[in-house]
Amino acid sequence: MSASKPPHRSQTGSLARGTPVCDALEGAITAIAAAGCDTPRLDAELLLADALGVSRERVFMASGRGEDELTVAGPAVRVFQDYVRRRAVEREPVAACQPGRRCSTWVLAAARWRLQSRTSVPTWA
Repeated sequence: MSASKPPHRSQTGSLARGTPVCDALEGAITAIAAAGCDTPRLDAELLLADALGVSRERVFMASGRGEDELTVAGPAVRVFQDYVRRRAVEREPVAACQPGRRCSTWVLAAARWRLQSRTSVPTWA
């Protein structure tokens, strides 16, 4: 029988359930950078903030010093994993990965045009 990893213990000694933000970001940054995206840290921070329902600033503060008790747990884990997969594997723009966010149609059209221009003659989708 394998022993399960104990929950993350904060500096104050209390137990926090879930994955610390810094660990979740590290994995996402690696995946997004490996896909060749230009801004992997920014993309990962924006996607994680949306998955957690917090501001990007809160994610940034939690990832930098470990002082914040913010963790990725519950449904946010699957949402964040889906966002990262869509960004890294399918190369969707960050705004398209976040269904709760409104994105103007010209931004999405420009993103589709760029994607098509890499593989064939540039045309509008």
